[in-house]
Amino acid sequence: MVLDLLDELESAGVFLRDGNGAIYSRRMVADEGLRAKASAAGRLGGNPDLKGRDKPTPGAAVKGTLKGVVKGGDIPSEIRDQRSD
Repeated sequence: MVLDLLDELESAGVFLRDGNGAIYSRRMVADEGLRAKASAAGRLGGNPDLKGRDKPTPGAAVKGTLKGVVKGGDIPSEIRDQRSD
């Protein structure tokens, strides 16, 4: 049963076999080629004004503490959720 299904897929061109008889997907091989091209092209891009700068450390730009009051933060939820009719 499985061999019949594999023969059907192979005859439909869904996959190919290499010299050792191993099955591989033509689509995956083609997608890998596209991925490699896109990766190489992506390395060439970028804003020239920003290229060459070190990446900032996560959280390095955050300084100080938050100030102010959150609206409704000090009101009990029972009162806050009531509707006035």
